[in-house]
Amino acid sequence: MAWKAATGESLSVIALISGGKDSFYSILHCQANGHRVVALANLYPSGTTGTGAAGGRHPSSQLETGDTDAGDNDGETDLNSFMYQTVGHQIIPLYAQATGLPLHRQPIVGTAVHHGLSYANPRRGLVASSSPKLEPSDGQHSPATHDLQGYTHRQSDHEKELEPDLELEQEDETESLVPLLRTVLVAHPEANALCTGAILSTYQRTRVESVALRMGLVPLSYLWQFTELPAPVPDGGCDQGIGLVESITKSSHDIRRRARRKGQGPVRDDARLLRDMATAGLEARVVKVASAGLDEGFLWENVASEAGVQRVERAMRRFGAASGRGSILGEGGEFETLVIDGPPSLFKGRIVVSDGDRRVIREGGGCAWLSFRRADVVLKDELEQASKLQTSTLAIQIPGLLDPRFEDTIQCLLVITAGDKKQPGSVNPSSSNDNTNPRASLGPITNNETDLPKGKLSLSPQSSSSQEWRYLGSDGARSLTVKEQTVSIVDQIRRHLKDRALPATAITNSVIVLRHMSDFPLVNEHYGSLFDEPNPPSRVTIACGGELLPKDAAIAVYLSVQLRLQPHERRGLHVQSRSYWAPANIGPYSQAIAFPLLPLPTAEATAGEDGEDVDEPQQQSDMSSSPLAVSIAGQIPLLPASMALPLPSTPNHVELQITLALQHLWRVGIEMQVRWWTSAVAYFPATSSTETMKHQALLAATAWKAAHLWPDLGNGKESDDNSVSDDDDGGPDIWDRRYNSQFMTYGGGDEESFPLSLPNWSVLEGLDVDGDDAEVLLKIKPGKIPFFFAAEVEELPRQAGVEWHAHLGLAELQPGSVTVYSTIYDQSSSPGISLFQLELHHAVVDSGNAIFVQTTAALRSPGNNNENQRTSVRADSLYSVFAVTATSLEKLFSLSSNLSIKPKITYTEALQLADDSELREIGALIPCYSLWDSQGRRLSAVCIFETRLTKMK
Repeated sequence: MAWKAATGESLSVIALISGGKDSFYSILHCQANGHRVVALANLYPSGTTGTGAAGGRHPSSQLETGDTDAGDNDGETDLNSFMYQTVGHQIIPLYAQATGLPLHRQPIVGTAVHHGLSYANPRRGLVASSSPKLEPSDGQHSPATHDLQGYTHRQSDHEKELEPDLELEQEDETESLVPLLRTVLVAHPEANALCTGAILSTYQRTRVESVALRMGLVPLSYLWQFTELPAPVPDGGCDQGIGLVESITKSSHDIRRRARRKGQGPVRDDARLLRDMATAGLEARVVKVASAGLDEGFLWENVASEAGVQRVERAMRRFGAASGRGSILGEGGEFETLVIDGPPSLFKGRIVVSDGDRRVIREGGGCAWLSFRRADVVLKDELEQASKLQTSTLAIQIPGLLDPRFEDTIQCLLVITAGDKKQPGSVNPSSSNDNTNPRASLGPITNNETDLPKGKLSLSPQSSSSQEWRYLGSDGARSLTVKEQTVSIVDQIRRHLKDRALPATAITNSVIVLRHMSDFPLVNEHYGSLFDEPNPPSRVTIACGGELLPKDAAIAVYLSVQLRLQPHERRGLHVQSRSYWAPANIGPYSQAIAFPLLPLPTAEATAGEDGEDVDEPQQQSDMSSSPLAVSIAGQIPLLPASMALPLPSTPNHVELQITLALQHLWRVGIEMQVRWWTSAVAYFPATSSTETMKHQALLAATAWKAAHLWPDLGNGKESDDNSVSDDDDGGPDIWDRRYNSQFMTYGGGDEESFPLSLPNWSVLEGLDVDGDDAEVLLKIKPGKIPFFFAAEVEELPRQAGVEWHAHLGLAELQPGSVTVYSTIYDQSSSPGISLFQLELHHAVVDSGNAIFVQTTAALRSPGNNNENQRTSVRADSLYSVFAVTATSLEKLFSLSSNLSIKPKITYTEALQLADDSELREIGALIPCYSLWDSQGRRLSAVCIFETRLTKMK
């Protein structure tokens, strides 16, 4: 089954071009998604004339630079910009004639000043650029650009007074985009989007996004993560996949072999993108080589052809470079290209360069590139254009909407909806062999010595380094509007940060609970004012309607705050561009934030056996191998390319929304190198009947189980050198650091295996089983799946049908470092919860020096067989849950001191309070219409606890 994305609104696009293959292929994807390109924009090296830069539609069809020398570098150099390709800049003016689109050009001013992975607006809201720096030398303006505002403009005295003193600090080259785009917007005020060809470089993408959003433009990066996305799926493609139950009941070896043949596994083929370009009709010639595998004999090779792809693959394979992520695409600077022809939908003419008009420049160190003396545009005749137009329009390869894992997942849901739970390809949601049926017997909890970490433990004095801050919109004295409540909460957060001398980056996650989702735009505006730096906290937003407590509150905000978090320890993922990968996060929240899961070892803990201090390299190694916590934003089922929800008329609308949103969670998790989830909840908007909500809960539970059990091609084990230290202030992103020779000084050149396996079963204690022993694994895995439940609330953002919230992702885990343990307390064993049954699900991470435990406490009334009836929970019953959970942890780890714990967050069906003061003792609270476990049984409450322990010798 091929799931097609609905076409959203048509945008008027400014296309940033470098001349390279990626920027032009991105334009073709803009067209394929129904957008209209209104202008091309380019930055060229400062000090060159920019001859031929054209703002009109009829520039010269011929370019002549006058360069006639050939040979080694005679003073001519490539700019080697971190941001912009400049090789072949002499050819750029001809694109106006070749495409029939207006072309606007400006010189690059400055160099790379800010080397961080992410990029903040250095002008803090000032978007004006320094006009004098933009003037060509000697007043020589191109005839095609002399009338464009911003290029010949002279500042008035008043403007100069308002202009910041930019000479005090050298400006980053990124800011050269600002005057360029201002010029284009003057000529094309209808433009409302900006496209770029970024594939893997976060360094480039975040800079373009920063400028685009400041200019009010929608950033488009349709090639982002393109190499990790599924190939286009023909109609019926899903039927050719492998059903889940069928996969796990037959020989694992045979199924994995068939999966490889059918391309259903996570086997990356980066060269597919080059072949897609060839299919679309692009002709991309190599104009620079900088790789040991590619010498100057590859210059002018067409890499958008099968012959060119095979030649580059062979050459790079001989030098061991072909296996690097994106290396075959030139993503690490291995080569650069110049597009000289393309499909008639974009190219009305082809650029022709004769052999004698290309000059080889040799920079040394294996780097060589082409300079051009002369080039011409040869227009295509109408017959040629017409014959290729229809074919080229259909040839743009758009990735399939669902990965193979989630194609199989949705098939499982469709089988359940059809009512045949035994049909191959389904997961039986009523199966008892999962983590919602704990393996311990009813009664008091017991210690399982084979599963739990060894050694005497006591609470770490640093266990309070992670705090939960809770803010309610009601002040209890008077009725406030939602705006007044939001402003008050924001002011309180600022004061609390200031009082503790904390930056806003100490906040890693937020949960915003509204009474009415219609208030979200207003709340978002004021909430967003808290965050000036890149990568704001991840966020989950839901509306609880009349269930929100206290009764006069319109908003509640719950923040996770890391009191000792250092800037280099925090890593964020904030993709704001539309792509095929996952929804863009436009606004004050990131897709994910990673930070140390446990406090780093103290000086005493890192001392050697003889009392001497461990050397600094060892301490750095300890830091890089420490597990990470990953807070991920709530994921709703937006179609990434259009940022629209699937149409209600879409077949199997509910199943698609559940699966698509879960895939978003998975893709973000993989990008953040998550190996394991601690637990998850799927939020659903209020339904018309209990039966409908139960069905949706079962569907989501099945999707969660199917995604975990889907048979990866590998055994989930990774090499030990996959640890990534992604210091945001350390320079370009990890891809550039590992593979781009310009950035090798940033370290981390070891190659990693990508994409990572999620879940990575080898991180579980006791699952170090040979990958071929599928029978053993299949008996163990279902009982290890992280705890899942569903929550019915009032409404979700964008009126989505589901929102997935993983409570925590775990990254940088060592093999065997995670233990999952579950048990049940019945009525007789715990008098404080005598009317309920309590399940405890522990996810334990042992880092060697410390232990992290997330405990999920699920409370249900076993005597309530009426699914339509809500079970009321008193505050004292929740207090008893807190106490029982603390006691269980004390016994599990043989703690020498008593624990006093409060949940990170609590979900309740119906909460009875004597007064609002009891809310302070409960903590963060999400009141729900109904709660359901993965078996379709009603829950009364779910509490999430986090505990951090330090091992003492």
